[in-house]
Amino acid sequence: MQRTHATSDTRTAFAAHQVSKLFFGGDGPLWALRDMSLHVAGGSFTCIVGPSGCGKSTLLRILAGLEEASSGEVVRPEDDGAHPATAFVFQDSGVLPWLTVLDNVLFGLPPGNRRERVAVAREWLARTGLSGFESAYPHQLSGGMRQRVAISRAFATGSPCLLMDEPLGALDAQTRMLMQEELLALCEAERKTVVFVTHSLEEALLLGDRVILVSARPGRVRTEVEVPFDRPRSPDVQHHAEFVDLRFHLWDVLRDEVGTERAEA
Repeated sequence: MQRTHATSDTRTAFAAHQVSKLFFGGDGPLWALRDMSLHVAGGSFTCIVGPSGCGKSTLLRILAGLEEASSGEVVRPEDDGAHPATAFVFQDSGVLPWLTVLDNVLFGLPPGNRRERVAVAREWLARTGLSGFESAYPHQLSGGMRQRVAISRAFATGSPCLLMDEPLGALDAQTRMLMQEELLALCEAERKTVVFVTHSLEEALLLGDRVILVSARPGRVRTEVEVPFDRPRSPDVQHHAEFVDLRFHLWDVLRDEVGTERAEA
Protein backbone atom coordinates (compact mmCIF):
# COMPACT_ATOMS: atom_id res chain seq x y z
CA MET A 1 0.00 0.00 0.00
CA GLN A 2 1.35 3.43 -0.97
CA ARG A 3 0.50 6.57 0.94
CA THR A 4 1.53 9.99 -0.30
CA HIS A 5 0.70 12.25 2.65
CA ALA A 6 2.82 13.04 5.67
CA THR A 7 1.95 11.71 9.08
CA SER A 8 0.62 13.80 11.97
CA ASP A 9 4.21 13.99 13.23
CA THR A 10 5.25 17.24 11.55
CA ARG A 11 8.91 16.31 11.97
CA THR A 12 8.54 13.26 9.74
CA ALA A 13 9.69 13.98 6.21
CA PHE A 14 9.84 10.38 4.96
CA ALA A 15 9.10 6.98 6.41
CA ALA A 16 9.17 3.43 5.11
CA HIS A 17 7.35 0.67 6.98
CA GLN A 18 8.18 -2.95 6.07
CA VAL A 19 8.85 -1.94 2.45
CA SER A 20 9.80 -4.68 0.00
CA LYS A 21 10.60 -4.47 -3.72
CA LEU A 22 10.53 -7.45 -6.07
CA PHE A 23 11.91 -7.30 -9.60
CA PHE A 24 11.34 -9.88 -12.31
CA GLY A 25 14.00 -10.61 -14.91
CA GLY A 26 15.41 -13.34 -17.11
CA ASP A 27 16.87 -15.15 -14.10
CA GLY A 28 13.59 -15.10 -12.19
CA PRO A 29 12.34 -12.99 -9.27
CA LEU A 30 14.83 -10.84 -7.37
CA TRP A 31 14.17 -9.16 -4.03
CA ALA A 32 15.96 -5.80 -4.00
CA LEU A 33 14.48 -4.81 -0.60
CA ARG A 34 12.81 -6.95 2.03
CA ASP A 35 10.98 -5.49 5.05
CA MET A 36 12.92 -2.22 4.98
CA SER A 37 11.86 0.27 7.64
CA LEU A 38 13.27 3.72 8.38
CA HIS A 39 12.21 7.16 9.53
CA VAL A 40 13.67 10.45 8.28
CA ALA A 41 13.07 13.54 10.42
CA GLY A 42 12.45 16.92 8.84
CA GLY A 43 15.59 19.05 8.54
CA SER A 44 17.94 16.09 8.95
CA PHE A 45 20.73 14.88 6.68
CA THR A 46 20.53 11.08 6.41
CA CYS A 47 23.19 9.13 4.53
CA ILE A 48 22.59 5.60 3.27
CA VAL A 49 25.52 3.25 2.59
CA GLY A 50 25.77 -0.43 1.79
CA PRO A 51 27.22 -3.02 -0.61
CA SER A 52 26.72 -2.59 -4.35
CA GLY A 53 23.35 -3.91 -5.44
CA CYS A 54 21.81 -3.81 -1.95
CA GLY A 55 18.85 -1.67 -3.01
CA LYS A 56 20.02 1.78 -1.85
CA SER A 57 19.04 3.53 -5.08
CA THR A 58 15.80 1.55 -5.28
CA LEU A 59 14.87 2.74 -1.79
CA LEU A 60 15.62 6.34 -2.73
CA ARG A 61 13.45 6.11 -5.84
CA ILE A 62 10.62 4.63 -3.78
CA LEU A 63 10.87 7.49 -1.28
CA ALA A 64 10.75 9.92 -4.20
CA GLY A 65 7.71 8.25 -5.75
CA LEU A 66 9.67 7.33 -8.88
CA GLU A 67 9.30 3.61 -8.11
CA GLU A 68 6.44 1.67 -6.53
CA ALA A 69 7.06 -0.63 -3.58
CA SER A 70 5.87 -4.23 -4.00
CA SER A 71 4.57 -4.17 -0.43
CA GLY A 72 4.74 -2.04 2.68
CA GLU A 73 3.86 1.55 3.41
CA VAL A 74 5.64 4.74 2.34
CA VAL A 75 5.08 8.18 3.84
CA ARG A 76 6.35 11.19 1.94
CA PRO A 77 5.63 14.93 2.10
CA GLU A 78 3.06 16.61 -0.14
CA ASP A 79 3.70 19.55 -2.44
CA ASP A 80 2.70 22.85 -0.87
CA GLY A 81 1.29 24.25 -4.11
CA ALA A 82 4.20 26.65 -4.65
CA HIS A 83 7.13 24.21 -4.61
CA PRO A 84 7.49 20.48 -5.24
CA ALA A 85 7.94 18.55 -2.02
CA THR A 86 11.10 16.80 -3.22
CA ALA A 87 13.89 17.33 -5.71
CA PHE A 88 16.02 14.45 -6.99
CA VAL A 89 19.71 14.61 -7.93
CA PHE A 90 20.92 11.67 -10.03
CA GLN A 91 24.36 10.10 -10.06
CA ASP A 92 24.98 11.11 -13.68
CA SER A 93 23.74 14.68 -13.07
CA GLY A 94 20.68 14.25 -15.30
CA VAL A 95 21.25 17.57 -17.08
CA LEU A 96 19.59 17.90 -20.47
CA PRO A 97 22.27 18.14 -23.20
CA TRP A 98 20.17 20.27 -25.57
CA LEU A 99 19.58 23.01 -22.97
CA THR A 100 21.99 25.66 -21.76
CA VAL A 101 23.11 25.76 -18.15
CA LEU A 102 20.56 28.47 -17.37
CA ASP A 103 17.73 26.63 -19.10
CA ASN A 104 18.62 23.41 -17.28
CA VAL A 105 18.08 25.16 -13.95
CA LEU A 106 14.92 26.88 -15.22
CA PHE A 107 13.60 23.49 -16.31
CA GLY A 108 13.23 22.45 -12.68
CA LEU A 109 11.44 25.61 -11.53
CA PRO A 110 7.66 25.86 -11.17
CA PRO A 111 5.88 27.91 -13.86
CA GLY A 112 5.66 31.63 -13.21
CA ASN A 113 7.03 35.01 -14.13
CA ARG A 114 9.99 34.53 -16.49
CA ARG A 115 12.04 37.37 -15.01
CA GLU A 116 11.59 36.07 -11.46
CA ARG A 117 12.45 32.53 -12.50
CA VAL A 118 15.62 33.66 -14.27
CA ALA A 119 16.63 35.65 -11.18
CA VAL A 120 16.26 32.57 -8.99
CA ALA A 121 18.21 30.41 -11.44
CA ARG A 122 21.03 32.95 -11.69
CA GLU A 123 21.21 33.24 -7.91
CA TRP A 124 21.72 29.51 -7.50
CA LEU A 125 24.23 29.32 -10.32
CA ALA A 126 26.18 32.05 -8.54
CA ARG A 127 26.01 30.20 -5.24
CA THR A 128 27.45 27.08 -6.86
CA GLY A 129 30.23 28.94 -8.67
CA LEU A 130 28.71 28.83 -12.16
CA SER A 131 28.23 32.53 -12.88
CA GLY A 132 29.43 33.22 -16.41
CA PHE A 133 28.46 29.78 -17.68
CA GLU A 134 24.74 30.46 -18.10
CA SER A 135 24.92 30.17 -21.90
CA ALA A 136 27.18 27.11 -21.98
CA TYR A 137 25.92 23.65 -22.90
CA PRO A 138 26.61 20.54 -20.78
CA HIS A 139 29.14 19.10 -23.24
CA GLN A 140 31.25 22.23 -22.69
CA LEU A 141 31.48 21.61 -18.93
CA SER A 142 33.54 19.31 -16.76
CA GLY A 143 31.84 16.51 -14.84
CA GLY A 144 32.03 18.52 -11.63
CA MET A 145 30.44 21.54 -13.26
CA ARG A 146 27.59 19.43 -14.69
CA GLN A 147 26.97 18.09 -11.21
CA ARG A 148 26.86 21.67 -9.91
CA VAL A 149 24.17 22.42 -12.49
CA ALA A 150 22.13 19.48 -11.18
CA ILE A 151 22.57 20.60 -7.58
CA SER A 152 21.68 24.20 -8.53
CA ARG A 153 18.51 22.95 -10.21
CA ALA A 154 17.52 20.94 -7.13
CA PHE A 155 18.06 23.83 -4.70
CA ALA A 156 16.42 26.36 -7.02
CA THR A 157 13.12 24.45 -6.96
CA GLY A 158 12.63 25.54 -3.37
CA SER A 159 11.83 21.95 -2.43
CA PRO A 160 12.23 21.34 1.31
CA CYS A 161 13.52 17.80 0.68
CA LEU A 162 16.43 16.66 -1.47
CA LEU A 163 16.98 13.03 -2.48
CA MET A 164 20.50 12.53 -3.83
CA ASP A 165 21.70 9.31 -5.47
CA GLU A 166 25.50 9.22 -5.31
CA PRO A 167 25.70 12.74 -6.76
CA LEU A 168 29.48 12.94 -6.27
CA GLY A 169 30.36 9.32 -7.04
CA ALA A 170 31.62 9.86 -10.58
CA LEU A 171 33.90 12.81 -9.77
CA ASP A 172 37.67 12.74 -9.39
CA ALA A 173 39.02 12.91 -5.83
CA GLN A 174 39.90 16.61 -5.84
CA THR A 175 36.61 17.73 -7.38
CA ARG A 176 34.70 15.47 -5.01
CA MET A 177 36.35 17.08 -1.97
CA LEU A 178 35.48 20.55 -3.24
CA MET A 179 31.89 19.54 -3.95
CA GLN A 180 31.57 18.02 -0.48
CA GLU A 181 32.60 21.35 1.04
CA GLU A 182 30.14 23.24 -1.16
CA LEU A 183 27.33 20.81 -0.37
CA LEU A 184 28.05 21.11 3.36
CA ALA A 185 27.82 24.88 3.15
CA LEU A 186 24.62 24.88 1.07
CA CYS A 187 22.80 22.33 3.21
CA GLU A 188 23.78 24.03 6.45
CA ALA A 189 22.62 27.40 5.11
CA GLU A 190 19.28 26.03 3.84
CA ARG A 191 18.64 23.28 6.44
CA LYS A 192 16.76 21.12 3.99
CA THR A 193 15.88 17.51 4.61
CA VAL A 194 18.41 15.41 2.70
CA VAL A 195 18.55 11.68 2.02
CA PHE A 196 21.92 10.97 0.42
CA VAL A 197 23.06 7.64 -1.03
CA THR A 198 26.81 7.08 -1.20
CA HIS A 199 29.37 4.27 -1.34
CA SER A 200 31.84 6.31 0.73
CA LEU A 201 31.82 5.87 4.51
CA GLU A 202 33.98 8.99 4.89
CA GLU A 203 31.53 11.04 2.83
CA ALA A 204 28.57 9.73 4.84
CA LEU A 205 30.18 10.65 8.16
CA LEU A 206 31.31 14.04 6.88
CA LEU A 207 27.92 15.10 5.52
CA GLY A 208 25.33 13.22 7.54
CA ASP A 209 23.57 13.61 10.87
CA ARG A 210 22.86 9.88 10.71
CA VAL A 211 24.32 7.02 8.68
CA ILE A 212 22.13 4.02 7.83
CA LEU A 213 23.99 0.92 6.67
CA VAL A 214 21.93 -1.39 4.46
CA SER A 215 22.51 -5.14 4.39
CA ALA A 216 23.46 -7.18 1.34
CA ARG A 217 20.52 -7.90 -0.98
CA PRO A 218 17.72 -8.09 -0.13
CA GLY A 219 18.33 -4.76 1.54
CA ARG A 220 17.17 -3.98 5.05
CA VAL A 221 18.58 -1.74 7.77
CA ARG A 222 21.62 -3.54 9.19
CA THR A 223 22.73 -0.80 11.60
CA GLU A 224 22.63 2.96 12.00
CA VAL A 225 24.91 5.52 13.60
CA GLU A 226 24.14 8.98 14.92
CA VAL A 227 26.98 11.26 13.82
CA PRO A 228 28.15 13.21 16.90
CA PHE A 229 29.89 16.14 15.22
CA ASP A 230 28.36 19.60 15.59
CA ARG A 231 27.40 21.89 12.76
CA PRO A 232 28.65 23.97 11.07
CA ARG A 233 30.98 21.14 10.12
CA SER A 234 34.38 21.40 8.47
CA PRO A 235 36.12 18.71 6.39
CA ASP A 236 38.79 18.81 9.12
CA VAL A 237 36.46 16.69 11.25
CA GLN A 238 37.79 13.70 9.31
CA HIS A 239 41.05 13.97 11.28
CA HIS A 240 39.33 13.49 14.66
CA ALA A 241 39.90 10.18 16.43
CA GLU A 242 36.15 9.74 16.93
CA PHE A 243 35.57 10.08 13.18
CA VAL A 244 38.19 7.41 12.49
CA ASP A 245 36.66 5.09 15.10
CA LEU A 246 33.18 5.46 13.60
CA ARG A 247 34.54 4.83 10.13
CA PHE A 248 36.19 1.58 11.27
CA HIS A 249 33.03 0.52 13.09
CA LEU A 250 30.94 0.98 9.95
CA TRP A 251 33.57 -0.74 7.82
CA ASP A 252 33.54 -3.79 10.10
CA VAL A 253 29.79 -4.13 9.59
CA LEU A 254 29.98 -3.39 5.87
CA ARG A 255 32.81 -5.91 5.37
CA ASP A 256 30.60 -8.63 6.86
CA GLU A 257 27.81 -7.71 4.44
CA VAL A 258 30.14 -7.66 1.44
CA GLY A 259 31.44 -11.09 2.48
CA THR A 260 27.88 -12.41 2.77
CA GLU A 261 27.04 -11.07 -0.68
CA ARG A 262 30.08 -12.77 -2.26
CA ALA A 263 29.40 -16.05 -0.51
CA GLU A 264 25.86 -16.11 -1.90
CA ALA A 265 26.87 -15.03 -5.42
